[in-house]
Amino acid sequence: MRRVIEGVVFVGIAVGAHLAVAAVRPPEDSAASQGAGGESSVSVKAASQQVSRMVEDWERPPETQAEPEMETPQAPDMTPPDAPEAPSAESMPTPEAPATAGLALPDQPEPEAEMDTAPPEPPEPPEEPEPEATDEEETADLPPGVRPVQRPDRPEPEPEPEPEPQPQRQQEEPRQGQQNADRQQQRAAGQGGGAQSGAGQQSAGQSLSAGQRQNLTAQWGGQIVRRIERNKRYPRAARGASGTATVRLSVNPNGQLVGLSLTRSTGNRALDQAALQAVRSGRFPAAPRGLTQSSYSFTLSMSFDG
Repeated sequence: MRRVIEGVVFVGIAVGAHLAVAAVRPPEDSAASQGAGGESSVSVKAASQQVSRMVEDWERPPETQAEPEMETPQAPDMTPPDAPEAPSAESMPTPEAPATAGLALPDQPEPEAEMDTAPPEPPEPPEEPEPEATDEEETADLPPGVRPVQRPDRPEPEPEPEPEPQPQRQQEEPRQGQQNADRQQQRAAGQGGGAQSGAGQQSAGQSLSAGQRQNLTAQWGGQIVRRIERNKRYPRAARGASGTATVRLSVNPNGQLVGLSLTRSTGNRALDQAALQAVRSGRFPAAPRGLTQSSYSFTLSMSFDG
């Protein structure tokens, strides 16, 4: 594009210079010609070398720069390398068998005798042991004048002692007899008046043994403890505290509380008051027949879990 612009500029300059020279200074050696009427004249002169070069340069087509040829990259040769040829069977030397002329062949083992598949004969029954010689035979073999030593007889095993029967039946019989006696005393006490009934109770208490009175007291105490446990309540003021309180109470035969004390504290006042309140609330069952004392004392441990 730059060369084209330069060519146009140069041609314009050349033409303008050519016209300016022709107009200012007419050539001397130019031929003049006129028209048919002789009204106009034309002068013709050969152009100078400079102008001729300029005209040639103008008319010459611009040279186009040849584009450099791009070499196309050749594809790499993808032919696999020649695999080594396997040796042919003909070219391989055949192994020669060693000469066995001078070698002695090993002796072949003789075939074993055929196995006898017949079942084995049953074993002979063991011989019965001969009976031992009795004392008479032994004495017969002994020389005269030698007496045989008498063997002591084996002691017979003692019979195992039979287990003694448990005294349950013996215990049940006194209880049944005691219950029958209590019922008879109750009937006798109910038929009489106040004085007669009191005398009947005293006679019933005197007729009981110490063990019987202890059993009746324990039964009555268990009833009292169960009644107290039903009345026990955990106090809200304890706020999750735990402890065990021990109380001592006295009860008359009619089931009335006549004495109460705290023998061991839980360390929490609310729990101690709850234990005492459980004893005070409610009436206890009456004592069984035969317990004629004015009052009976019991010791009870009450546990509170927060």
